[in-house]
Amino acid sequence: MEASIDIRFNGAYITLEILPDHKINPASDRYMWLETASACKTHKCRKVLLEGPVPEINMQEKDAVVSGKWMARLMAGTRVACCLTGAPPDDVAGLFFNTAYNRGVDIKFFPSKIDGLEWLCAADSQG
Repeated sequence: MEASIDIRFNGAYITLEILPDHKINPASDRYMWLETASACKTHKCRKVLLEGPVPEINMQEKDAVVSGKWMARLMAGTRVACCLTGAPPDDVAGLFFNTAYNRGVDIKFFPSKIDGLEWLCAADSQG
């Protein structure tokens, strides 16, 4: 499956960039988190910056819960800063993120990339 995402490592965190034509459905969502988890494992990095425009979401509530569980299974213990531009995430996206968070992914939404990076890298200066 080919998705409209770009994943790269900059030495401190993984960037998961959502490209403008990306559409989220159960299959593309699984692919995106599988590829991100693979990059985290390859680079031994547990910090991810998710950025880009808010994608079109074609999932129902039950799909969002399944996807959140899938993400948590792959990425529990990972810190994910979500810096999406455009309309705020809808209820289905919120359900996905709450499901992942409740299963061990430290995930938060931020209004700007600067705020997200500040939170993402704050773990480096703690304890």
